[in-house]
Amino acid sequence: VNRALGPQRSLAALLTPLLAVRPLDVFAWRIASYLFDMDNAMRAIREGIGLRHTDMADRVHAAAEHFVRSALRANSNQEVVGVVANVGGRTVRVPLQCFAVRRQHDGQHRLLGLREVVHRARLDEADRHGVT
Repeated sequence: VNRALGPQRSLAALLTPLLAVRPLDVFAWRIASYLFDMDNAMRAIREGIGLRHTDMADRVHAAAEHFVRSALRANSNQEVVGVVANVGGRTVRVPLQCFAVRRQHDGQHRLLGLREVVHRARLDEADRHGVT
């Protein structure tokens, strides 16, 4: 995913100092998103993820593609990599959470990031093969 978003980040960084508006990074990110080559990004994801021809590979590739598409709609790279937050007394980065799953009892969907979705795919694959 980092390799796939590399051109987006580079172009946004190049555009930032050229813009005379504030906040610069938000406008640069948005402009760069219009010039982004999704085919190259998907190729980078396929090459970066060594899995092929399995249900897990399909799930991970689809999740990575969804994450990249969501990252292009984000306000800035800061939103993608995550803002620093205090979670349970610990300072952590909360990256872009673009996956909504299972409606909760209060009617809200639970939001997950790419890491959690890939981890769930790994757990499901291990369970399918009887590995604990």
